[in-house]
Amino acid sequence: MSYEGSFPHAWETGIAEIDDDHRHLFKTLNEFIATDGKSLMDDSHILDWFLAELMNHFEKEERIMEMHGYRAAGEHRDHHRYVFKQLVALKDKNLSPTELAHECQKALIRDLLVKDLPFKEFMQKRKAAG
Repeated sequence: MSYEGSFPHAWETGIAEIDDDHRHLFKTLNEFIATDGKSLMDDSHILDWFLAELMNHFEKEERIMEMHGYRAAGEHRDHHRYVFKQLVALKDKNLSPTELAHECQKALIRDLLVKDLPFKEFMQKRKAAG
């Protein structure tokens, strides 16, 4: 699963802080992949960059979920730790920087579709309830 192109509107959560992070991560990974790692940063640092950005994003997202009383926030946090651990394990694999960027992108898409979109539904229901 990989994705090239602009960030789909359907993937937006409606929370600017979260959506801005998602768009930034997608845009940077897509640019890196499109240039085969020849732009933006030293290609050997793509995974370290992504892990740092992702940890900041995860912490922000978890804080927002807790602030809004999302019941699945703990489960979501555990999922984030699992995703992060899986990505750190990529350091031990012999992958090219572009392959690493694809793996980062796939992890981000899976997290967004499987865990973030249910939070979007929660927020929409909460807003509709007044």
